[in-house]
Amino acid sequence: MDTGAAIKTTLAFFELFKHPLTSFELYKLLYGGKKNKLSEIIVQARQAEIQEANGFFFLSSGSSDSHLERQDRAISNDRKFVLARRAARLISWVPFTRLVAVCNTLSFEAAEKWSDIDFFIVANPGRVWLVRFLTTVIFTVFGLRRHGRRIADKICLSFFVSEDNLDLKKIALLTDDHGNPDIYLIYWIANLVPLINREKTLEKFWQANDWAFEYLANFDWREKVKNSHEINTARALDLARDFFERCLDGWHGDSLEKFLKKIQLFKILRNKQSRYFANGTAVVVNDKMLKFHEEDRREFFRNKWREICVGLNI
Repeated sequence: MDTGAAIKTTLAFFELFKHPLTSFELYKLLYGGKKNKLSEIIVQARQAEIQEANGFFFLSSGSSDSHLERQDRAISNDRKFVLARRAARLISWVPFTRLVAVCNTLSFEAAEKWSDIDFFIVANPGRVWLVRFLTTVIFTVFGLRRHGRRIADKICLSFFVSEDNLDLKKIALLTDDHGNPDIYLIYWIANLVPLINREKTLEKFWQANDWAFEYLANFDWREKVKNSHEINTARALDLARDFFERCLDGWHGDSLEKFLKKIQLFKILRNKQSRYFANGTAVVVNDKMLKFHEEDRREFFRNKWREICVGLNI
């Protein structure tokens, strides 16, 4: 794929969210092209019948006001990040939590005002159920958890994995008949924004998912880590977390993990309409992954992305 086509293909995906890109974002997130310099991307974009306004690039076939919509969303997205950091501090003492990151549309600053705040959490092996239980209780007590119709600015706890199960290729959509991969998951992985990152867990996560970066020639996760939104946790909370981890590191913790699994699994299995029973990748429930995406729209986004690309003769 030549650079001009790669630029259009990249913008086509973000057009789904009415999210034009800056020149640096377009360079960093370029899909399907060869490795380029930023200056080359800018030149090619201006020669590829791409619209440019206020420093943003977007498709000519897209909304001419998309750059204004992005600027308007920036205010609410900044507020959501403030709320996300506050929420992360509340669970910073939770034992066996290794990574808390913002994911989905907020991670690339395309969330709507009414959107929730999605967290992706990595826990120590054998402690996923414990971490999910404690974080759920804390956010429920403080009124921060998404539940029912309470959506806007609430925390959605729908994705947990253990540190020995970081490779998400196993839940990726199969390549479609046109050779298109799980484009949403690729950008989901690349755009994670860490709030808590202990023992370089995010770096381990990106290394485990290096298959995704084969599609993004210019992406450098090391730069993403350096410019993260990580919070500074209080020393007292760090000491509390260390204390609980020592107390629950052995058979006491194993017993508690089994007990909490039993309670949560009972509640999960009561929902007979859950996509869990479809044995797909939308809802996954086991000791190494808890993924509750009842409305998994990855296939929808891939199909819409392809429609735009076909319309552009790519």
